[in-house]
Amino acid sequence: MTYDDVKLTDREVLDALAAARREQAMLMIHAENSDCIAWLTERLEWKGMTAAKFHATSRPYVVEREATHRAISLAELLDVPMLLVHVSAKERCTRSSGHRRAASRSMARPARNTCS
Repeated sequence: MTYDDVKLTDREVLDALAAARREQAMLMIHAENSDCIAWLTERLEWKGMTAAKFHATSRPYVVEREATHRAISLAELLDVPMLLVHVSAKERCTRSSGHRRAASRSMARPARNTCS
């Protein structure tokens, strides 16, 4: 879902989740909306705001929240577990915990880790 060289469309994520389900594997997903990040980054560059301190400005919590919700929804659609990686937004952790509770009777239980 993120990083130009390895990002997937929703359809490709669905294909990967289906393969994971078939092979009894768990997909790891780094969920960020790459289009939003690219759009924000472009505007920061236009303003000359290219210092490292502006990295977080191009990745507000809403960008993670939206992509996390989308990843969880796709996993729920196929009733398959997945692992959210590199969780950095507190509200994202809270939201994925809520989804875990809501999915407690289903196989689509999002796990998560964080590097913060």
